[in-house]
Amino acid sequence: MLSESLVFSLISSALDIIVVSALIYLFLSLIVNSQKHLTILLGITICIVFYGLASFLELRTTQAILDNVFSWGIIIIVILFQEEIKGYLEKIGSINYFRKNTEVEKIGFLEEFADTVYSLASTKTGALVTFKGQVSLDKYTNTAIELNSDFSKYLMISIFNKESPLHDGAVIIESEKIRFASAYYPIALDISLGKEYGTRHRAALTLSKETDSISVIVSEETGIVSVAHNNKLFTDMKKDFFIHFMNERLKQEK
Repeated sequence: MLSESLVFSLISSALDIIVVSALIYLFLSLIVNSQKHLTILLGITICIVFYGLASFLELRTTQAILDNVFSWGIIIIVILFQEEIKGYLEKIGSINYFRKNTEVEKIGFLEEFADTVYSLASTKTGALVTFKGQVSLDKYTNTAIELNSDFSKYLMISIFNKESPLHDGAVIIESEKIRFASAYYPIALDISLGKEYGTRHRAALTLSKETDSISVIVSEETGIVSVAHNNKLFTDMKKDFFIHFMNERLKQEK
């Protein structure tokens, strides 16, 4: 029979591995929204299991190697996820006593944004507007025009005016500010998407596969308003539902 001390050691090691794995999973699930990062989580879990076995079996060399792996691994994770970590810390810092007032202000902003979108739709003025999520959009803004302007219906209409040199690109909104205009996204081949969807829809859908952003598209051909998010395209949205939909999606991304 196993001695009490050995049983206690086994239980303690198992709990230690479970707790650490759970904490790492929770951390990554909060800051990461991409399938490819699950591979990193799996690798970390395997290393933790081997470390526990090496400690229990007193494999000193293996334990020493894994100690170095963990030391450098933490630094590598911080470097790889610096944008996501920054966004998550900002999210924590934004939780304050006046949360209810902030939610009211968000609804007011969304109503103004919806007025802008459906004004563009009424004149069949094509538009692509992206709300940044936790994942960085820096690689899409290298050639964009930085504005850092307060949101304005008239500024948005001016940007997407067909005579404007900026109208073909996307506007990027962050924290209810117009951060960039004339941003261009890659377009992946998707034969499942109908011919009635143009480059704006395809670019928005491609972006939604790579990031957690939310993109609003106004069709230049039909004036129909669509939203691309989480690798899905929601089309022909009416104004009231659009406001509700955007409020729920943006709330989830906070």
